[in-house]
Amino acid sequence: MELHTLRLTGFKSFPNATLEFPKGITAFVGPNGSGKSNIVDAILWVLGEQSVKALRGERMEDVIFNGTESRKPLSMAEVSLVLRDVTSQEFQALAGVLDKLPGSKELMVTRRLYRDGTSEYSVNNIPCRLKDVRALFLEARAGTKGHTVIEQGNIEQILSGSPQDRRTFIEETAGIGRFKKQRLEALRKLQTTQQHLLRVRDIVAEVRKQRRSLERQAREAQAYHELRQEARELEVRLLQYDHRRLTAERVRLDHELRDHEAREMQQRARESELSVLHQQVQTRILEDGAKMGELEVQLRTVQQRISQALTTLEVERQRWQMYHEQRQRVAAERERVLLEAEDVNQALAQCEERLALARTQLSEQDRTLRHLESQEEELERQRDLLHDEGAQARQRVLELTAHLSRAEQALVELGAREVILGEHLESLRDIQARYDDQLQEVEQKLSACSSRRHALNTEKAALHEAHHQSVQTVQALGQRLDALNDRLRREHTDYAAADSRLQALRATLDEELGYGRHGALFSLREECGSVKASIAEGIEVPQEIELAIEAALGEKLRAWMIDSLEEVERAIAFLESRRLGRGTFVLSQPSGPQPDPCYWPELCGQEGVIGRACDLVRVSEDLRPALACLLAPVVVVRDLQTALRLLAWLRGNERRKHEQVVLVTLAGEILDPVGVITGGSSGDTVGLLQRKREIRELAEDCRARLQRIELCQQEQQQVIKDCDLAKRQALEVEHALERVERELATVDKELAVLEQTRDDLNQKLGSTQEEYESTWQERQQVHDSLESWRHRRVDVEQERERQQKALEALEDSSKRVDTQIGEVAKQLTALRVMLGAMQERCEHDQRELQRLSKEHMDQDRRLSSLVEQLHTLEAQMKASHQQVQETEEALQGLERERDAIQAEWQVIQDRHAGALLRVRELERQLSDLRKQFLATREQRGVVEVRLAELRTKLVTLEETLTGTYNQTPDTDIPLAFPNEQTNNQEPESWRQRLEEIRLRLDRMGPVNLAAVDEHRQLEERYQFLTKQEADLSESIRSLQEIIERLNRKTHRMFEETFNALQEKFGEVFRALFAGGQAELRLVHSDPEQDDQPWEEPGVEPGVEIVAQPPGKRLKNLAMLSGGEKALTVLALLFASFLIKPSPFCILDEVDAPLDEPNVVRFARFLRQIADQSQFLVITHNKRTME
Repeated sequence: MELHTLRLTGFKSFPNATLEFPKGITAFVGPNGSGKSNIVDAILWVLGEQSVKALRGERMEDVIFNGTESRKPLSMAEVSLVLRDVTSQEFQALAGVLDKLPGSKELMVTRRLYRDGTSEYSVNNIPCRLKDVRALFLEARAGTKGHTVIEQGNIEQILSGSPQDRRTFIEETAGIGRFKKQRLEALRKLQTTQQHLLRVRDIVAEVRKQRRSLERQAREAQAYHELRQEARELEVRLLQYDHRRLTAERVRLDHELRDHEAREMQQRARESELSVLHQQVQTRILEDGAKMGELEVQLRTVQQRISQALTTLEVERQRWQMYHEQRQRVAAERERVLLEAEDVNQALAQCEERLALARTQLSEQDRTLRHLESQEEELERQRDLLHDEGAQARQRVLELTAHLSRAEQALVELGAREVILGEHLESLRDIQARYDDQLQEVEQKLSACSSRRHALNTEKAALHEAHHQSVQTVQALGQRLDALNDRLRREHTDYAAADSRLQALRATLDEELGYGRHGALFSLREECGSVKASIAEGIEVPQEIELAIEAALGEKLRAWMIDSLEEVERAIAFLESRRLGRGTFVLSQPSGPQPDPCYWPELCGQEGVIGRACDLVRVSEDLRPALACLLAPVVVVRDLQTALRLLAWLRGNERRKHEQVVLVTLAGEILDPVGVITGGSSGDTVGLLQRKREIRELAEDCRARLQRIELCQQEQQQVIKDCDLAKRQALEVEHALERVERELATVDKELAVLEQTRDDLNQKLGSTQEEYESTWQERQQVHDSLESWRHRRVDVEQERERQQKALEALEDSSKRVDTQIGEVAKQLTALRVMLGAMQERCEHDQRELQRLSKEHMDQDRRLSSLVEQLHTLEAQMKASHQQVQETEEALQGLERERDAIQAEWQVIQDRHAGALLRVRELERQLSDLRKQFLATREQRGVVEVRLAELRTKLVTLEETLTGTYNQTPDTDIPLAFPNEQTNNQEPESWRQRLEEIRLRLDRMGPVNLAAVDEHRQLEERYQFLTKQEADLSESIRSLQEIIERLNRKTHRMFEETFNALQEKFGEVFRALFAGGQAELRLVHSDPEQDDQPWEEPGVEPGVEIVAQPPGKRLKNLAMLSGGEKALTVLALLFASFLIKPSPFCILDEVDAPLDEPNVVRFARFLRQIADQSQFLVITHNKRTME
């Protein structure tokens, strides 16, 4: 495999470029920033490099061309690498991608990246995976790792890397990488298979335990199943029997219901017929009433005209009679004019009297006439009013009848509407109850969630407070621990200083006591067992008299106590023989007499005397005799003046001047009996007793410090424990707080969902409530309307009867008024006639009076006037007679018309009365029919209820049969388990047998019905798991063999490659360095394992490079120069190419650190191996270019 062509599209600085690589060496030269390294990045990228850092970027999208001033950015980057001379073995790595091997030996690998991060790989434009691309180049021993690409930075990595990294380099040379990947995959599969095997074995063991239990349960389940099957068949038979029985009952009730419905339909039809007939009769009654009203109006009109005609006739007759009488009178008067002339005055007086009386009568008759006329007018008004009221009453009756019909129809519609609304209200109540239950459940959940949320918030606040307190506690404990650490350091420092001071003081004390620096004391005590401690070690002196006692004892403080003189000799001989210096010894039991302090009684009372020295010190019992002898004459006084005064007193006292009393002041001044006075300052010299006291105080201080250190350490440990506990508590509180916050978020989410659900339910409930209220209001309105219509119907019926009665009363009143009007008309006619006559008489009398008054003046004119009057009266009589004849003819026509109208009215009246009777009869029949209809409907309702119950039972039976038993009611089920009890086909025997089976089933107790299937499935699973266990065991054995085979192969390949590379590395190193030596060594990561064989299983030793250029002896590669390091790595690289060359190699400025001679040797050697591999060299070195 060799590189042939590199095509770049939108990669880094190359918008579009194509590079061809010839065989051998290809050099890329150019200034910095010209894109040389981008070519290397492109080759690495198409080989499958996934590290953005290795491509010198921050994100993978950085490799896409971002444009220039003259070119736009591109949306993708694509690199295609064309390979030539690809072997068939290398093609086999792409067997899963290519359907068949291509005819040529060229192969094009393409990688494409879009700005959205989508990445694509293809081989010969066939999509593939990154794994396929890597497998191809691993087969060809090329890739992004190893020695395919050697950059300047890689040289330092190879040299400074670990031995394992260098081993990986050699493994890449040997081509072990793909075998190691196979081994890792095999190991992962082995680990997975072992885990699966353990799991399968655990499952098999568990399944094996379950089998025994399931076998017993399966037997019980089988028996239970048989009994249950028999019970099921019996139940099916009983259900079918009940179904047939109920079906027959339903058929009977259906026939009965149809009979009731037919009867009800007949009654409805009859009711409809009667209602129609009633309506028709009512209509005829109304029409007859209207016709009667019209006839009555016509009759009244005719009667009025007849009355007028009668009146006119009577008037005309009266007038004719008057004219006739007047004519007779005029004739008689004409005859009597002359006769009565002389009686004019008398007649005039009589005429005046008669005229006055006539006028009086006329006035009375006129008043009577006006009264009768007003009465007539009143009666006519009453008659018109009664006619109007009758017409209105008839119209109201008609309207009330129509309204009654509408009320009946409205009652039917409102009744049906009320039933529908009632059913809707029931459904709304059910919906409200369901919503209320759901809302109550949601409210309970909300309450629980709210309580939980409140509890969680409380817990959260408590946890926050606890966390805050824990943090404060940790901080406080940390501060306390820091303070304790500081205190402990100070205590340790002070203790170390005090202990050092103590040890120094003890050493000084030992040296002052004569023990020496080499431990002579212990040697002397070993030699002389009776040598005891020195006097200074055996006494305890109060601090205020230390100087006095030390001055009194002097060198005797350093004396050792000893038991016998023989021991003294031996000790002195030992000191002399060892040249250890001089020593002072004091016998522990003095042999001489004890001094008698007879002076003391007199001296103890003196001013300034402190006490006898032997009484002021504390000493052990074994030293007390010796110390009593040494300090018996010593008296401690306050100061030198006191001592001098006491010494003078002793010398002046004859009895005490020979007493051997030694006076010692607190300042250490001594006055002996002889008179020798010792005093003065000793400078900074510290006495033995003072040093001993200091040592004792330091020892006590050290013990106290040790105690304080121990207490401080205990407190430190306790604080550390408390701090750890507080940290654990804080961590637990944090975990609890996180848990509470998660639970709180969950609860908040649940609360939001529940609140939304509650709002939805409230909204639904509100809308349902509104609908319920509106429906209830509508139902109430319907009910009120129904009641109102019922009341209105009753009111209308009552009003119609009342109006009917009122109409009859009005008709009666109208008849009475008509009668009264006739009578009044007759009276008016007579009165008018009489009044006319009276008026005529009055006029006549008036004329007569005038005539009489004028008769004597114009007798002739009177006579002629009388003649003329006679002629006029005759004409008037003739006209009046003619008018009478016409009026009589008109009157006869009006009477005939009146009779016809009255006859017609009477016919209509009779018919109207019959119609009223017919209406009452029809209403009675309708009432009876409605009662029968209600009874029939009630009977039908009872049948429908019973039929609905039967249908419900039948539906339940059918659903039970079809849903539960998957049977139809007509299917004949044979018994699967017949016996003598079930052979009988009677239902009672079936029920008894079913009860027995149910009792047996109850006695069996709980039975695992799925045990049979579970046992079968478990058995199948057990067989399957057993087979899986065997297969997994076989897979593990096969994988172990594969891993072992791969281990052996990789070890063999590594060993062969290492040995060959070892030899070639030395040769190439000597060729490049013109001498020197270099080798490769196998080393373990643990230096203690260097002598172990590297073939030990599980141990892969690393590789160490040992290089010594000519004239140098180095122990570490880090001591090489940069050029030597580069040349060493190149020697290793060229050696690997000489053994197993890679198809191609990219050298990116690896010659930069080389000097000119090394560059020449590098270039010369590169040309030597160029026929084995293809090299792409990026360089700035002119000699490399040449």
